[in-house]
Amino acid sequence: MPSKKIIKHNKLKNTGILFELLIRQVTNDFLTKGDSPSVKILKKYFSNTELAKEQRLYNLINSNERLTEIKAESVLQTIVETSKKIDVKKVNNEKYNLIKEIKKHYDLNSFLKIK
Repeated sequence: MPSKKIIKHNKLKNTGILFELLIRQVTNDFLTKGDSPSVKILKKYFSNTELAKEQRLYNLINSNERLTEIKAESVLQTIVETSKKIDVKKVNNEKYNLIKEIKKHYDLNSFLKIK
């Protein structure tokens, strides 16, 4: 019997998930503390950065529901072409710094478990 390969997803490598978790943390912080370090983190890493460009591509994928096959292919082709223009080294460096900053303000395990 062939063994099944289990693939684990690393949330720390997914820009879309990190962005969503930060948004949820903002809401959680405002409800409990009235202020949130996540707002500054979002502004710093998700405006005019390579990470912001990657996030916009995630948004394009998530916001296009119920497309015809032809339109879906067109959207995907646009996303692929645009993604080639993103500097992967910069994205990885910005992501590293983003995670480092998140760790400075939050317990990472708790942060990743936000519902």
